[in-house]
Amino acid sequence: MLLLKSKKSFFLFFVITFFVNYVTPFKFIAFSDTHIGRQVESGNNVAVEKLKLREPIIQEMKDDEEIKFALIVGDLVDHGWANPRFNCCGCCNLIDEWHDFEQQWVVPLISQIGASNVYLCAGNHEKILDYRKICRKSAYKKIEESTNGINYYFKTDGVFFLCCGIYPDFNTCLWLDDLLKWIGHRPVIIFFHYNIEGKYSDFWSDDEKNIFYNLIQKYNIKAIINGHVHKSSTYLWNKKIRVINVGGYNFTIFNYSDGKLTFERKS
Repeated sequence: MLLLKSKKSFFLFFVITFFVNYVTPFKFIAFSDTHIGRQVESGNNVAVEKLKLREPIIQEMKDDEEIKFALIVGDLVDHGWANPRFNCCGCCNLIDEWHDFEQQWVVPLISQIGASNVYLCAGNHEKILDYRKICRKSAYKKIEESTNGINYYFKTDGVFFLCCGIYPDFNTCLWLDDLLKWIGHRPVIIFFHYNIEGKYSDFWSDDEKNIFYNLIQKYNIKAIINGHVHKSSTYLWNKKIRVINVGGYNFTIFNYSDGKLTFERKS
């Protein structure tokens, strides 16, 4: 009788453990650096080239019902220009890059997968870096005032997605520390704009990177997704954490299944 109870207890423990840890397979799409408002970059217009990806992305969403959402990982616009307040000195253009971004990217994606399934991340180009910032609200401010804000998280089928904005600075790391302690060893995917290694990775310091790495390395980090450099790549950071850059002239379809994250590039 005691042995029978032990077997029943073990079976019950196994069933509960299985269902608590089981994650339904799902897919999502990620890309970055749409740069709405950019004119010319090395002989080509990056905004126009990236827009060529929009219809293939939407078609993938139509064809594959497992695709749950899309991440757009920073540098959504080029100059950070959102709605103009006034033309204070007569020399400021009245282009609203944020409105153009919403119309050219957000609205078409929402029409396919719904408003709550398009997740935006701020990049450095969402900030206005010249005198014209006194005449208008920045795209960064628009994101900051949105429902999600700059730093936020969401959960899909047991996997936590953490947005760290432009990059995980000191204040973001404080937020991450509390959040990761609560998440524990459940699966996590982190996304932010700046890349960690290679060209243009010096936009944040080695000390900042070390603080961030030491904070996250003990958790179940499935991947870090970023943009910034306009070339897609993947590598192991400190031979441990996989980093996937989605800033190239393509988009990436991720597939999470059986605790593993795989991906493929498409254009």
